[in-house]
Amino acid sequence: MDEQGLRNLYSHARSGALTRRQLLKLAATYGLAVPTIAALLAACGSSSSKTPTTAAAATSASTTSSGATTATSASGASPAATSGAATTASASTGTSSSASDPALAPAGKGKILRMSRNEEPGWPFIGWSSEDNSSEFTMINIYDGLVRATKDGQGYVPALATNWSTSADGMTWTFNLRDAKYSDGKSVVAADVKASIDQARTSPKSDWTDTYKQISEVQAADDKTVKIILKQPHPPLLAELGMWIVQVMPADMANAVDQAGYDTYHTRGAGAYMLNGWNKGEVMVLKKNPYYWKGSNGPEEVHIEFIADDNSRVLKLQGGGTDLIDFVPYNQITSLNQGSTRAQAFPIQTYTDVSMNNTIKPLDDKNVRQALNYATDKDAIIKNVFFGQGQVQNSPIPTGTFWDKSLPGYPFNLDKAKQLMAASSVPTGFTFKQTVDSGNTVHLQIATILKDQWSKIG
Repeated sequence: MDEQGLRNLYSHARSGALTRRQLLKLAATYGLAVPTIAALLAACGSSSSKTPTTAAAATSASTTSSGATTATSASGASPAATSGAATTASASTGTSSSASDPALAPAGKGKILRMSRNEEPGWPFIGWSSEDNSSEFTMINIYDGLVRATKDGQGYVPALATNWSTSADGMTWTFNLRDAKYSDGKSVVAADVKASIDQARTSPKSDWTDTYKQISEVQAADDKTVKIILKQPHPPLLAELGMWIVQVMPADMANAVDQAGYDTYHTRGAGAYMLNGWNKGEVMVLKKNPYYWKGSNGPEEVHIEFIADDNSRVLKLQGGGTDLIDFVPYNQITSLNQGSTRAQAFPIQTYTDVSMNNTIKPLDDKNVRQALNYATDKDAIIKNVFFGQGQVQNSPIPTGTFWDKSLPGYPFNLDKAKQLMAASSVPTGFTFKQTVDSGNTVHLQIATILKDQWSKIG
């Protein structure tokens, strides 16, 4: 595969639950792939379907029929994956009004869903300059794009566009817009789509220009028709248009949000919810968009409190102080499935890896790196650290679009590992340091297991 092909694959991989920092690690990954927990805003949809999305995030129980308004990247993750299982816990005694999710609360028992999440948004709500999953999670519920991912992440369905077609040469894509409105009641028009996509592909503040470099021009043929002209035929276009990066803002907003001092927490989107301001350290209040084109039987408001400590979120849930939490500790999944609480696991696109600096000795030796990989019992890590919530990946690309299931990966093979070490530059072994995030018990547990496993090959 050429360089451009690799860039395309990696840009799609990062459209899931991967931050830019995690994507930088992708280049150095050596094969350990086990999941982190993520979870999502529940009961905001309009369907009673309990099939979770397999994108970067999904609802705890109830999703919309196309999964866009309730998941961090249901309208964005091109390579949906099942590399792990995310868990959300909800209390059946809460105040959610979701008619489609009895696990959260009986229908009509309230109009507010209270949620506790682990991380505050760290970036403004601008798709093309967003660098963290918490911001993207929120934007998915506020804005909408031309298309959104199907629940299995393998295809795309209409969102703001009712349909689309391509020219015979594959160079021109035409999208017809539905009669959708923003939260201020104004209609979504083609000029808004053009402005939003143009900002993502050309703005000096866009971190995603490479993703849209095959677009030559975006035209607003009329108020309800958008034409996208490509530099060459580009099959991943729908996947790229389904990402949160190019969700549609009003043109005046899209052209102004990059300016210093612009408050992006006062939103005007065409998604299911709206946000009329927020300050860090405060509870975030999402209110229903009364003009949402798809309608919603979800709660009138969603109040999101940000609590970094896992155990504090669990205690708040058990004490009735919140209805829903995310990033449930793996070792508490079973206990939270008792009494008035429920924990639900579902596939997500995310991975945990170990990155190595191959510019220092002896990690510059391919035999050493491969030996360490073969000496890693990844199934044991999944069992003992992640309590079975995950699977081993055979490459950095998550299982889904662009994933090659035929790749052998690095199975656990201690004999093979010893042979490689014997043939390496350090046949009698060596010592090196692992760096672990402070306070991250999962990473510390993995490092401790690796220390034991790798000692078996010196």
